[in-house]
Parts: sequence; C-alpha cells; structure tokens
Amino acid sequence: NENENENEETFGLVVVTAWPLHTRESTGINTNIDTMMDHSFDAPYQTFLDRVRSCFDTEDTDTALSPLSPLYFYPTKYIHITVATFHAFTRPKPTSSELETHLIEKCKAILFRASSTTQQQHPNDDWPTRPLQFTVDRAELHSKAGVLIWKETTGGMDKIRRCLAHEVRNEEPQQTPKKSNSESNHSSLITKTFRTPNIIHSTFLRFTKLPKSDAQRVHQKFSHIDVRRIFQRGQGGSTINYENTDTDDSNTIITIDANSIRLVRERRPYMHVPNDDRHVMMTIQLG
Repeated sequence: NENENENEETFGLVVVTAWPLHTRESTGINTNIDTMMDHSFDAPYQTFLDRVRSCFDTEDTDTALSPLSPLYFYPTKYIHITVATFHAFTRPKPTSSELETHLIEKCKAILFRASSTTQQQHPNDDWPTRPLQFTVDRAELHSKAGVLIWKETTGGMDKIRRCLAHEVRNEEPQQTPKKSNSESNHSSLITKTFRTPNIIHSTFLRFTKLPKSDAQRVHQKFSHIDVRRIFQRGQGGSTINYENTDTDDSNTIITIDANSIRLVRERRPYMHVPNDDRHVMMTIQLG
C-alpha cells in the first residue's frame, strides 16, 4: 500500500536515477519519459529473481510454509540507482516541519548549483550533458541485502557525484554576520550526512531476518547464476537466450538510458514511494 501512514513516516533525502523504469514499448517513442530501456527489464528481472529464489531452501521461499519470509524481493517499480544521499532515512528526523522544509530547499539549491557546473569552472568535474547509460555487470549477495552492480558507460555518474560533493563542501558552515546560527547548523547537518556510494548498484533483495538455508550452499548456488546472460535481450522481452555462447555480449545486453536524476523525499524506507509531487522534490534533465 503506497498510501503510507503519516504517523509512521520516515525522512530521507536521496538523489536517484533510473527510476521509475519505463520502456519504449510501453510508453511510445514520442513520450517525454525520464528512463528508457532498449528492451523490457521486467521479464529478465523476474527470471533473475526466480534463479535467486532457487538458491534458498523451500522453507525460506514458500510463503505458504512461512508467511513472514526472511526474503523480500524488490518489485520492479521500486528498482532505482542511488546517486547520493543527503539525509538517510535511518537517521533521526528533523525536529520540526520547518527544518524539514529548510533542508529540502538547501538540497535543491545544492543540486541546482551542481547541475550548473561547466567545464570552464571545473575541467574534470563538469556536469554531464547526455543521458546516463547503465548495463548490468554482476550481482552480489551480502549479509543484509542482494544488489545488482551496474556499469555506467558514459562516465556521467562519476561526474554527477563529484559535482554534488564539491557543492556540499562549499556548504561547510562559516560563521559570518550574513549567516545565522540556524543556517550554519543546517549547513553543518547536510555536510555531516551527505554520502555517495562507492559502487553503482540497485538493491533487489533484503533479508528481514536470518534465513534458515545454509549460507555456504546459498552462496555456492548464487555464484553459478549467469547474470549478464539473463539480462541479454530476448524476443519481446520474455525469451531469454541461455544458449548463446558469444562471450562478447556488449551489443546484446539490455541498456538503460537514464535521462534525469531526481531528489526524492523518502517517506517510506528503501525508496518504496510513488513517483509524485509529494515525494519528488526536484528533477534535473540530462541532455
């Protein structure tokens, strides 16, 4: 249910891309959309999830046996790639709605300045002028989650993260007659909580509790999943070619073109929010 309870809201501020996922087939060539795929992502993604489920014992995956499964697999609509986090939802919420609003406006200003960065200002950190392009590289299983690791082929993701980090550093509070204690504290909060991941990833699985399956056996089975082969283009997005022995799959693997990044307010954990004005605080188009 996406109509979240106001009394149970979290407060996170994240910059994401490749969200929400759309396809050219479903939206039409002439539609102004923010994320386009060369082929349907959902069909191979569901195939991949089925392969991951098969790595675990039935008692962990069969909801009839265990309604509270330790495995939570992300629906396609919540798949996203985190560019940066201004304020993690796991941190304490701001103490007032006024402070929440002020932090959001601060982050919007930082994002706007970062997106205005030119090569003349920062030769190595200029904001990208074309869409980001992502292909699935591999999958990893960790103690708390499973993630898809992406390759970003244009170099734009690194530039965006450097531009954002540069503007956040410029927010370092300096007590001047023009800056009040309150403004200084807000800037300090942003510089303390801002983070960029050291990988490009999407979470596809979270463990809600410790699975009963043997961890070593799960990892052994998981290591045999040919992730790149699964995410090759099939016929109509539903037929996956496992028999293709061509080792160079760079021309056949599904590519996601991300034409925007968004500043999103996480009112629910892990970006489980709808794409609407109540959650999307700002959108920056790329290219």
